Amino acid sequence: MAADLESAVADATVDSGKTFVHDCLSRPAPLRLPPEILLGQDIDVLERILEPGIDLALWRRESQAPIAAWLDALPPARHPTAQLQLRAADVAAALQAACKTSRTPRGPGRDALLADIDMLATRFALITGSPRMTLTLQVRGCDIDENWHLDHAGLHLLCSYSGLGTEWVASPHADTALRMPKCFTGPFERMPLQAVALLQGRGVDAQGGDRGLVHRSPQLRYLGSHRYVLRLDELR
Repeated sequence: MAADLESAVADATVDSGKTFVHDCLSRPAPLRLPPEILLGQDIDVLERILEPGIDLALWRRESQAPIAAWLDALPPARHPTAQLQLRAADVAAALQAACKTSRTPRGPGRDALLADIDMLATRFALITGSPRMTLTLQVRGCDIDENWHLDHAGLHLLCSYSGLGTEWVASPHADTALRMPKCFTGPFERMPLQAVALLQGRGVDAQGGDRGLVHRSPQLRYLGSHRYVLRLDELR
């Protein structure tokens, strides 16, 4: 189902041809990739978010098929959800508690999901240099309509396990998207499903302007679908 949803909107043209969505999953990379964007097939690309001038480090890993199939068969109400501040060492126990609260059934799919989130939290803590983080794991429905925006300062990790990936705007169009947060229709890019993104929050560039990755959740209101998203935010 997730693959069908990706296919249905991967090259959607909306609003009289003004929206151009490039699906990174079906293309090796956007043409003329801006210098502040790094894509890689290896997890080590995430550490490069710490390099000067980098706004997005995207790990385009292989699809986690057991997780995807399990989530597709699982009612959204049974997806484990959480929003809390914690140490990386406590993530595994917190996820088990979230599964108990949501009555998430046991099985290989659940084990694979929890192990993946725990691994990403550990890697995130190593990159940020801080053992504490805010973990948000949620089902996002078609009623959520998010504007283009910059996150607060710091590092943020995003991974869409089902539904559609987060959409982002390259630097030549970022100012326009921020000026028209509700109306900007592209061009923009979409992160692949289950890819892992590390992005910079709001900062100031050498010219005194805003820097960071302008992004939003995809607009699902016309599709009647949902997303299952992990977000980790740096805590100091």
